[in-house]
Amino acid sequence: MHSNLEAGYSFPSGHVLGITVMVLIIGQLFTSMGTGLIVILAATWLLVVTSRISLKAHYPSDILGATSLAIFCFSLCQQLFSAFI
Repeated sequence: MHSNLEAGYSFPSGHVLGITVMVLIIGQLFTSMGTGLIVILAATWLLVVTSRISLKAHYPSDILGATSLAIFCFSLCQQLFSAFI
């Protein structure tokens, strides 16, 4: 009998990586929208992060690693884009 539950933790969290990149891109594109959008984006990111930990799908280090990787990749892409455009 197979269980649908994950067998273990994974590093980094793909969900957190994805939501972090999405929040960074939307925040960058719509910076003129003001603090309301920033609050909504931050709340969405926080909901995903807390869900991954509360569901015991990831350790906090998985969350930190995914967030760091997303910020690094986003920053690198911004630098490359600025250099070539």
